[in-house]
Amino acid sequence: MAWKQSEKEEEYFARIVSTIYLRYHYVIDLIAGAVIAAGCLAAGFRLHAWWNRLYEARQSCLIKPYDSSFVLHLSCVLSCHQRLVEN
Repeated sequence: MAWKQSEKEEEYFARIVSTIYLRYHYVIDLIAGAVIAAGCLAAGFRLHAWWNRLYEARQSCLIKPYDSSFVLHLSCVLSCHQRLVEN
């Protein structure tokens, strides 16, 4: 049983080959683009994880309706800040 390419895969391959063949890009341009895309993807995952940690820490420090004391809120904010600094 032979491996069968889908139409999208054939189209992607044709675009890559045609950009090189028609001299719109060099091979090194495509390699550099792939490296930059991989770096942006990795940075995006790290940024997303950091943002989620920050969001969860802030959610735990919100003032509850039954807890309107400023001192309790301030201590909660300070503890959340300490947890963020430790991570």
